[in-house]
Amino acid sequence: LRGLKLDDCVSKFYDLANEKIDDCIPTFDNSSSKKSERPPWMSKRARKQIRLKKGAWDRYTKSKSHEKYLQYTTVRNKTTQALKIIKKQFEKDLAKECKRNPKAFYKYANFKSKSTKSLIRLYDDDGKIQAGDKDNANSLNKFFTSVFTKEDDADALILNSSAPLLWDETIAPPMDLEDGIDEEIDIDDVEITEELVEKPLLNIDPNKSNIAECIHPRILKECATVLKVPITKIYKLSLNAGTCPSMWKNGTITPLHKGGSRHERDKFRPVTITSVLCRILERFIKNPVVEHLERHFFLSDHQHGFREKRSCLSNLLTNLDELTKLLDEGN
Repeated sequence: LRGLKLDDCVSKFYDLANEKIDDCIPTFDNSSSKKSERPPWMSKRARKQIRLKKGAWDRYTKSKSHEKYLQYTTVRNKTTQALKIIKKQFEKDLAKECKRNPKAFYKYANFKSKSTKSLIRLYDDDGKIQAGDKDNANSLNKFFTSVFTKEDDADALILNSSAPLLWDETIAPPMDLEDGIDEEIDIDDVEITEELVEKPLLNIDPNKSNIAECIHPRILKECATVLKVPITKIYKLSLNAGTCPSMWKNGTITPLHKGGSRHERDKFRPVTITSVLCRILERFIKNPVVEHLERHFFLSDHQHGFREKRSCLSNLLTNLDELTKLLDEGN
């Protein structure tokens, strides 16, 4: 990777990694229609029990004897009981692992659901149903682009909002960055080492979606000890260049239905799946920045969005507490 530009470096890394993946990891096709029609709880033991039942039935149909029929009913009853136990145990294990592997839970939930989740044809600008998938994709793309946040490229950056709040709060004056910042509160450089990179690679959840990544998350996790070396070099090169690799700026956008008519494009919201390696690099940059802002009290205590251990719920609870206090005081 030495001597290459950032984008060429990333492309070379993916090419070399995928070449070794093709050589060392066997592949097989598991998309057969017969397997896809099986219930998720249909294990090897369950299939064996069903084969025993089928064999007993075949023996009865050939002989038509009462003795073979009694043997079949015995095997049939055992099979029915065994399948109930297998299904019950599968659902218990699924519930136990729900937090660690929610993907398996929702896969089973979708299997049990009778409603269709496929995208229904959308209306065009004239209110007519569109014909093809390409037209639907272009229509959603046009709508999502219109509602995306457009970043402000202004040079001035204002910290600490001076807008009045509903109740009393000590408001700091806006910070003017043109006057500079004291060296005492200057943020340190972001440090990235192979040891720091290896830890998040080992903590990757291989069950997460990986549509936008050229290397499967399980391979990144299992081969973290080896891959940490080139990935660290790419991260350092990206920071020194002050830019992000072009491949990491791409993402796969999936439309999720919010409610209402499935023919209207504004009833869908976009969810973007981006590169796992890019998200790890974002974490290396975000953590020291957030720590710096909180250590020097640049963030208001009423800021709940995008902060650790805070969320919409903590914001609503704080708001409810303040409103209740105001009502108790007769306001």
